[in-house]
Amino acid sequence: MGSLFQKKGCKAVVFDMDGVLIDSEPIHFQVLGDFCAPLGFSLTWEEFTPFIGKDEVTFWEWAISRYHLTGSAESYIHGYVDRLHAFFHSATNLPPIDGVVELLQQLRREEIAIGLASSSAIGVIRDTLAALGITSYFDALAGADQVGHSKPNPAVYLKAMKDLGVRPEECGAVEDSHYGMLAAKASGAFCVAFRNPSAGEQDLSMADAFVDSIRQLL
Repeated sequence: MGSLFQKKGCKAVVFDMDGVLIDSEPIHFQVLGDFCAPLGFSLTWEEFTPFIGKDEVTFWEWAISRYHLTGSAESYIHGYVDRLHAFFHSATNLPPIDGVVELLQQLRREEIAIGLASSSAIGVIRDTLAALGITSYFDALAGADQVGHSKPNPAVYLKAMKDLGVRPEECGAVEDSHYGMLAAKASGAFCVAFRNPSAGEQDLSMADAFVDSIRQLL
């Protein structure tokens, strides 16, 4: 049979992390909301969802303007990332999204290289993969803080592809957000949209293929 990526002739697959490997948006919403409360505002889901797939700088620049905060974006990001580190360090047996482990195992059997490209910082990426117990499957990791750009800039995808030693046309990508899909498409990869309900309404229309379950990629 073979995975969709083997059928497309891919030599590598680069995954987004949040919303593709782990249903983390509710986690990020909770941690961020707990962090924001002492700052004097309650973050709503409607305010949160437009920032899915973006980096922390974009959110905090909005929050500072919207709620007239007096601190710097850098200071708030540092505090929030510390909260995320604490959460993932204390978390045990977090479940990957259904079908993720099986797909990673299938790609390994097919000798397809595996990478990750995320707008999260590399430290958060490593903590998350460790909490999921899937670190060993990945041959390359790329975070926004390593390249100086977040999605929709394709820099994290291009770094992952370079580290994997593949050309964009040899690579597949899996995304669940609009900004992530823009980055994946701009990189030149074959792009699969995973329609994750937790991501809210996302324009994924530019994808090359669409799935409602990761298992559909097996």
